[in-house]
Amino acid sequence: MFTDEDYQKADGMPELGPAYFAARRFVEKSMQGSDVEPFKPLIDKIASDIRDKLWDDVHNFLMSDAECNVQGAIWRAVDDSVNALLSGQEWAIKRYVLTDRYDAVKVREAVAKHITEELASARIQDLEKQVSDLKQSLELRSRY
Repeated sequence: MFTDEDYQKADGMPELGPAYFAARRFVEKSMQGSDVEPFKPLIDKIASDIRDKLWDDVHNFLMSDAECNVQGAIWRAVDDSVNALLSGQEWAIKRYVLTDRYDAVKVREAVAKHITEELASARIQDLEKQVSDLKQSLELRSRY
């Protein structure tokens, strides 16, 4: 089964051994004159399927990433605008409340209506805590 040539080649590559070279010789001899062309459509189909799947995955990932980025940007812009309006930042008040755009009469009416006794009471508590904290800070500083 092994030829002298198999043993000689295996001496140069002992990790493969003579069996590798004998098997290779056998396959090369048995495949001589064989037509491998019928495999081409199969290989083309597999390559096409892999390419299509890879494209779908990359496309879906990029679109999902872009959607998340746009969604986040819109969410932050709305959140920043609402925060600016509710915290009384001048640009937001001028843009949304003290303007002729955005049906500002209704906006002003809603802002005025929603300043309830509960909100005023919470604000008074905030200010009382701030006064208390400032008094403590002054007391500590006066000790040193």
